Amino acid sequence: MDTIAIPVLNCPVDATREIPVSKSITNRALLVADLAPGDSIFLDVRTIRGEL
Repeated sequence: MDTIAIPVLNCPVDATREIPVSKSITNRALLVADLAPGDSIFLDVRTIRGEL
């Protein structure tokens, strides 16, 4: 699995997140991960589609 290193910021972040127009499960997962505290790990979305 490929990983992406995201640097830790030492200051508060003031940002705005636009909600994607698409209703795809992937975009919904990205939005939830964006709002969730801590780390988020994405599995193959096709394997969890029936569980949501």
